[in-house]
Amino acid sequence: REDASIGTTLATYTATDADIGINAVIQFVLVSSASLPFSIDVNSGTLKLRSTLSLQNAPSYNFRVVARNPDGLNGTRSYVNVTVKIIGVNSHAPLFVGAPYLTSVVENSAVGAVVNVSIRATDADSGTNGIVRYAIVQGNAFNSFSLNTTTGQLKVSTNIDREVIDRFYLVVRAYDLGFPSLSATATVNITVIDVNDNAPMFDPVFYNITVSEFVPVGRSLLRVSATEADGGGSGQLTFSLRGVRSSVSAGSS
Repeated sequence: REDASIGTTLATYTATDADIGINAVIQFVLVSSASLPFSIDVNSGTLKLRSTLSLQNAPSYNFRVVARNPDGLNGTRSYVNVTVKIIGVNSHAPLFVGAPYLTSVVENSAVGAVVNVSIRATDADSGTNGIVRYAIVQGNAFNSFSLNTTTGQLKVSTNIDREVIDRFYLVVRAYDLGFPSLSATATVNITVIDVNDNAPMFDPVFYNITVSEFVPVGRSLLRVSATEADGGGSGQLTFSLRGVRSSVSAGSS
């Protein structure tokens, strides 16, 4: 594992020599064309970790363990090829790029419409420890949105009505496939843009008044009331009269 402690014993190598006396003394050395984070005890053949490991820097090491007679003797030597593969540790949580996210969506957008936001996270680990997946974990009222688990693409998944909800505050989670899995969260602030999809409604819908024929010009006769469910400019009302004589007028407000 790449988080192994310095001094960890990785293996112990042994060798035999048919000679006797000093000619049978065996020493062990490492031979490699690259710098190694390992050391071997010259007498016992115990291979240990002498410096920290990084899977990103070197996923594996290839070298030889040589068994030989002591220096200065006309002895023989033999060797074994060794490959040490580094097992990654899930040491980094995903990191969102560009969070928090701000975007908008028009009410009554078609189901399946892509929301204009790029939700993306990176993970500094390698292998499965660095594979990122996505999920919505909070704020998705009426399941209004869906998030692609693999790509992080956000889509409209149901009819959105601004008069019901005018803003969504989604909490999305990015998690890796390591064990144990590490994760991070980010917010997605979605403003719902209004469209003029509601007609004004009078309350009440019928008015009946009696007016004297001697009423002065300009006298206020009646105030009518209407409401509009839309917001913004779509919700501003003006009034006018139809089918009446010109001697009666209506104020625009």
